[in-house]
Amino acid sequence: VSLEIDLGYKQSKEKSKIVLEGLQPHSNLRQLNIHRYNGERLPSWMMSWGRLPYNSLPNLVQITLSCFKNCRYLSSFGRLPHLKGLTLFHMRQLEYVENTSTAAGSSHPSLSHPLATASPPNPLFPSLEYLLLQWIPKLKGWRKMMCRSSTSSSS
Repeated sequence: VSLEIDLGYKQSKEKSKIVLEGLQPHSNLRQLNIHRYNGERLPSWMMSWGRLPYNSLPNLVQITLSCFKNCRYLSSFGRLPHLKGLTLFHMRQLEYVENTSTAAGSSHPSLSHPLATASPPNPLFPSLEYLLLQWIPKLKGWRKMMCRSSTSSSS
């Protein structure tokens, strides 16, 4: 089972977001291709991939995301247990693939607490065979860690 979505460049940010958020892909989905998405954030069903239980798409093996104009962060693709291929192409504003602040409320220690040093219970990308990143001019790194500062006062 595969799903290919081309939202077109003329869609507004809000309309793109509404269309993707309204989707409820079948749990047997194996391939997901999304092209020309103008939203700033991925839909909630994609952002939950980094949370436990891992995701609503346990059989997903291939993801292709291309021509995203406004997304600065994506999702925790490394937590998809059967993902074999990940292609990210022409992501104009993408700075980090994962943003720990987007995983807030996660029950996974390394995602809910960015300073945690414990190893994740399962390896990242356990089935990955290929990764293609192309034309992502603002990419700074894979994961943006949100550091929490603590202030202390002394008397």
